[in-house]
Amino acid sequence: MSLDIRVDGDDELAARLDPKLLAKPLRNLLTRVGITVTNNAKRRTRVKTGRLRASETSEVDPGFMPIWVKIGSNVLYAPYREAFDGMFARGLDDSAGDIGRFALRAEDEIAQALTGGT
Repeated sequence: MSLDIRVDGDDELAARLDPKLLAKPLRNLLTRVGITVTNNAKRRTRVKTGRLRASETSEVDPGFMPIWVKIGSNVLYAPYREAFDGMFARGLDDSAGDIGRFALRAEDEIAQALTGGT
């Protein structure tokens, strides 16, 4: 899944897209997506001891302008469980509606930053 931000045709608006204005809304968006997909994946994870479910986490790009979120587990057998059960893929599918709402919220946050909060 990827998010692509493009500004076509409005040079003035494109010039106002300062990375300082975009960084916080993008970090908020990626954090919300990571938490939501992780929580939905945890609901899809089969539990025997709880170790795998407890290890499932998300990490947002620590750079100034975040461009990715990683969702996964550090448990050695997690890739095999994902191949068998698809808990992360199904967690992402379960999150589609939420991700759309989060993207709209990020769009509003960016618009507010561009207009000075009005």
